[in-house]
Parts: sequence; structure tokens; C-alpha cells
Amino acid sequence: MKAIRFHQFGAPAQVLTVEDIPQPEPAADEVLVRLTARSVNPSDLYTVMGTYGIRPKLPATAGNEGAGVVERVGADVTNFKPGDRVTVLPGATGTWCEYVTLKPAALLPTPPSLSDEQAACAWVNYLTAWILALEELDLQADEPVLVTAGASHLGRAMLQLAQHSGFKVVATVRRAEQRQELLDAGALGVIATDSDDIAKAWHAITGRKGIHKVIDAVGGATGSAILEALAPRATFILYGLMSQQPLQIGGQLIFSEAVIRGFWLVRWFQQRTPEHVASVFGQIGQLFANGTLNPVIDSTFDLDDVSGMVERSLAPGRQGKVIITGPQQPAS
Repeated sequence: MKAIRFHQFGAPAQVLTVEDIPQPEPAADEVLVRLTARSVNPSDLYTVMGTYGIRPKLPATAGNEGAGVVERVGADVTNFKPGDRVTVLPGATGTWCEYVTLKPAALLPTPPSLSDEQAACAWVNYLTAWILALEELDLQADEPVLVTAGASHLGRAMLQLAQHSGFKVVATVRRAEQRQELLDAGALGVIATDSDDIAKAWHAITGRKGIHKVIDAVGGATGSAILEALAPRATFILYGLMSQQPLQIGGQLIFSEAVIRGFWLVRWFQQRTPEHVASVFGQIGQLFANGTLNPVIDSTFDLDDVSGMVERSLAPGRQGKVIITGPQQPAS
């Protein structure tokens, strides 16, 4: 089968290659899934670069999300059957390939309302948005939160979740021309970091002096500027580092008594009970099923087109998620 692999850490365009590797066989308690779609997350690219929190043993197959069809099931599997549409839950590794074998607990039935391409990018970003907004920050109705990288897939997920839950998103973008699109998507306001003063813009949008709650995917200059604009005892959660630059924390933090902390989805899974995880998945799954949450696809690339996929994934101004599809099955 085909798989996108890397034998050393480095720039994705330089180290990722399409290779033929043996197709896995399901054990008695496993499901063989033919993947038809896989998402491209920043964490996937950071893993390839060797800068993510987990470094896989090399050589490795990239990817940690996907969707497809059950091909075969082991003798002990009773809750899935061949032909079922399924989505791979976060935590699986090596999904940028044709086939994977997984325990049934790592799979969910794909809601009929979602295409395989949408299902492949449903869980990592929407689950992270849910946890950050409703568990970590406990955002209430009409409460504003500053969300950086507002045009990213997670930023858009946060806007959809806000429409359902009632909190208000003030989004940051790099360029002012992205402003109207996010306002149309429900943002309370949009701050363009290339032209706006963050503190003044926040006050103009919310009427509040100082930012009380922040969800930051960027770090670097944007995150550092936000730190300077925090309200007393504010909470700043960093879950990504898209800028690849560190935060600069000034002495003003002493007087604001703000809390700055990181969030890693992997650790959330480790620290929560299976019952709690199942409850959250169930609630989000219902919102997918009824159309409240609707993953947006920017573009699709065939499994063979590594260069095109990498170039688009690293390009600014994407309008949703980059998805790896195929290979096409021969007509019967």
C-alpha cells in the first residue's frame, strides 16, 4: 500500500516521500480501515520537523486523523462490519496511508451529515475548541474571548461553537482583508495584527479595558503584544506556536497577576476519565449530526501529491482544512 513517510526529521517538503509498504492485517480484536481522507494538522507538520511534543520512532508514517470505510474486521469485533463509514479518533498515528488497523475504541461511525473529507478533519480542531472554550475557560453566554489565528480551521470551529454556546469571539487575523469574512461568520469583532493596536481594538469592540481570556495559536510577536494588553488576573492559554517564535514576557506580568499556561490535547486524554471523554465526544457528535458544527475544506490533494499538499498547508490565507484523499479505487 502507499504511505507518506519520513526517515529523518526536517522540512516536510524535503523529507516526506510516498512509499510502498506492506498492507497491515487486522488482529482478532482489530478493524482494517481503508482510508479515503486524512487531514493535515500543524501538529502533523511539527512532528515531521521534529519539534512536536512527541517524536516518533523513524521511519514513520505521518498523520493522526482520517476517515474511510471498514474493509475487514477481526473475529472478536462485533460493533463494526465491512462497509461501515468510520472516523479515526485523535490519538491514532500514521494515517497518511491507504490502510490502518485499529481497535474499535479508536473509531466512531461517521455521521451521515459529514463527507469523509469533513469527517477526517472533525475531531482534533473541534474537540480542542470545545475543551478550551467550555472546560478550560468556562466561557459564559455573551462573554468575550480573544482567539488568535481566527481564520484557521480551529478559529472557524470556535466561531461555530460560539454560535451554539453563546460566548463571543474576538478574532485576530494577519491581514485586514480577512476581517469581513470572519464578521460574516459570527465574530463579535476582528483585529488585524498587521495594522491594529490590539489593546485599543479590544476596548473598542468589547468596551472592556484589558483582555480577560485568550486562546492563542500563534505566540511570537502577536502573543507577546496580547500579553501586554491583559487585564488583571487574566487567563492566557497557548495551544500552538504558528509563528515558530517564543513569547516575550515582560515585568508587567507581576502586577497583572495573569495566568499563562499551555494546553496539549494529548495530555487532556491522559488526564480525563474514559466516561468524561465519551461524554464530550457524544455531545460534539450530536452537533456534527444536526449540522451545528460543519467542518470547512480548503482543498484536497491526492496521496501521491506530497509537494502540492505541503505547499498549500504552509501557505497563508487558507479557507479551511487541507485534506489528503485517494487513491481512487478501480471501478468494479
